[in-house]
Amino acid sequence: MTDLEQRIRDYYDGAGPPLDVRAIVAGRAQSAPGRQRRRVIGAMVAAAAAVVLMLVAYILVVPESASPPVIDQPPAIDPAPTRTTGTTATDAVSDADATEVTDDIIPFPSASTRPGATQAPTPDQSGRDGAPATPTGRIIYATGDTIRALDLDSGTGHEVAIGSQPRWSPDARYVSYREPGTGNLWTIGADGTDPTRVSEADVSYDGAPFSPHGSRLVYTAGPWDCGPDADPLPPFGCAPSDDAGVWTIGVDGSNPRRVATGAAANPAWSPDGARVAYARDGAIWSASANGGEERLLHRPAVGESAHRPRFSPDGTHVAFYVEDASASNDACGPPMELWTVNADASQPQRMGGGPYWPGSAGSAYVRAPQWSPDGTGITFADEINVWVVDRATGTSRPVLATQGRGCGKSDAAADPAWSPDGQFIVAFSMVPDGASVGLIAVRPMAREFHLLVPGINHAPSWRS
Repeated sequence: MTDLEQRIRDYYDGAGPPLDVRAIVAGRAQSAPGRQRRRVIGAMVAAAAAVVLMLVAYILVVPESASPPVIDQPPAIDPAPTRTTGTTATDAVSDADATEVTDDIIPFPSASTRPGATQAPTPDQSGRDGAPATPTGRIIYATGDTIRALDLDSGTGHEVAIGSQPRWSPDARYVSYREPGTGNLWTIGADGTDPTRVSEADVSYDGAPFSPHGSRLVYTAGPWDCGPDADPLPPFGCAPSDDAGVWTIGVDGSNPRRVATGAAANPAWSPDGARVAYARDGAIWSASANGGEERLLHRPAVGESAHRPRFSPDGTHVAFYVEDASASNDACGPPMELWTVNADASQPQRMGGGPYWPGSAGSAYVRAPQWSPDGTGITFADEINVWVVDRATGTSRPVLATQGRGCGKSDAAADPAWSPDGQFIVAFSMVPDGASVGLIAVRPMAREFHLLVPGINHAPSWRS
């Protein structure tokens, strides 16, 4: 009840003073502006509340589909990249297994230099990620009695040591090699520093591969049985004598262990470093890396001999050569075939293609078969071509037509080795003009090559 209403009620009940109507009217007139302001403010508050309620209702009622749609735009397509390649066609290679030989020979154009003609990649020529494939990483190799390293990323190289048969350590920080003249075994930093003589034994031209963990080396040591036509310095033209053997030794020269006795040669580590495979008396063997526990893996037929075993990357198989001395060719030596056998000595298997003509599978000039990093392929050279054999099917195909004279000549194909990613094979070969040779990187799955180092260079080994 307002003050005015109370005063009127008191007047009619006889409890209040007489009413002054003019004063009451004047007082109400004075209070009118305040009431007006309150009414305006109230209206504004009500309007604002109404707006808020409308916004809330819109958000709750209007569906998401009413908002403007967002359209995904396809990514921008870069222009097709270019790459440096060498490509051409060549005549097919005849073979006893003609159905297994394809036209995937990598021949060379007359101008096989790097860089050469550029060409946009096709799906089978590009890298696995769709980019042009270019050799990367580092290669160690021998030219004469000098060991050199090549950085493929920068295109620069440097001398590492005086020696032969270089082998990378697993981490590519060190290199093992054979000293010319003495045959002593050394290691050295990849930058040419910190040379260390590991052994004074007369090490064979198989070199001394590092163990998978990098702590030990394996090698064949003399004495040697040398024929009348042997080189002045063994072991060229020589064979391990009955007093020779396969040894392992610490990289610092400590704890030498004899793994196999007799005329054993061509040692190779298993991927876990627990065993060593080798050739002896025309057969393939393996033994514990600590010595003893010999296991005969394969003995070929009478008149044949097996050489140069290599474990597969998973350690389940061993690849090796078998040559038939009874079918020797005067120019090219005895024919050779590629075989595999399980590491437990079961299921020996002849791979497809062949026969091949390496000169002599047992000679110091012939490199062992090389498994691809994923274990699906095996590459080797027979002095006329560089080949790849598919492990699953056993079929072979030439991937590098050397166009050289072959069979013991200085331009014969030799020493193939895989790149760490398995996209390239590096090998020594003649270039197509017939006047020069060099180390060449070739992609087995594409008609593409890169001339890396001109000149007579051997025993390449590739690391990332």
